[in-house]
Amino acid sequence: MRAPDPASRATERKHRVGRCVPPDSFFVASSFDRRRSSPVLATIAIAVASLPLCIRARYCATCIARVRPHASRVPCTCRLSLIPPLKLETERLTLRRWRPDDADALAVMHADPDVTAWLARGPMSVDEAHGTIARFEAHFDAHGFGVWAIERRADGALTGLCGLSREVRDAHPMAPCVEILWRQARSSWGQGHVAEAAAAALTDGFGRIGLDDIFAWTAATNLRSQRVAERLGMQRQPMRDFDHPALPVAHALRRHVVFVAHAIRVDLDSDLQA
Repeated sequence: MRAPDPASRATERKHRVGRCVPPDSFFVASSFDRRRSSPVLATIAIAVASLPLCIRARYCATCIARVRPHASRVPCTCRLSLIPPLKLETERLTLRRWRPDDADALAVMHADPDVTAWLARGPMSVDEAHGTIARFEAHFDAHGFGVWAIERRADGALTGLCGLSREVRDAHPMAPCVEILWRQARSSWGQGHVAEAAAAALTDGFGRIGLDDIFAWTAATNLRSQRVAERLGMQRQPMRDFDHPALPVAHALRRHVVFVAHAIRVDLDSDLQA
């Protein structure tokens, strides 16, 4: 029997504690472009690059294969990326999992006509809010990511929702893909909270989850939401614009515009590469 290679054993030990040896290059989030750099996406790139390698993709063997095709494939036993964290924190916000007692605050947020006007719906009842929370949590349990509750760290108030969702409905023009979505209470508009939360969700999506593309779409008339996507450095994809199938032909919100953020590769010895 051939004796185990000491180098292979050392690499395996590093995987077991959840820290891989960094390769010559690695994947980070964003559509970052040196010609049109986004401070938000630059922050996302730094945050993802600082993660242990085995939490920057679904599992370590896949991550190594992406960036170093001929590397030995040591199975990762930690499987950290498959376990969603309980929360993500930013300077002012906590993105956390949902609790049953969030239903009242979620219903209050959807009682404001300024919020629901962009959702093509009326107010949300507390019972509907409980159902929405159950769906959000089921998505986390099924996929390891989902839509977070946004909590303001200063006072613990629930101010909105933001996160990633798999769109797989056959009737939807964007399916299949992963969407980033955001929504916030009217009282939080204009404070930069939703962009701050979305940047954290993108970091998690490109880093821990290892996604290649994340899409966002909104009504063509919703300029506020479009400005959030632009602030995040997401790129317009006019060829993917669509008419929402759930809305009638004459509806003011029927036409939707599409944005995308791509994962990119950073070569430590040279430049940023798409």
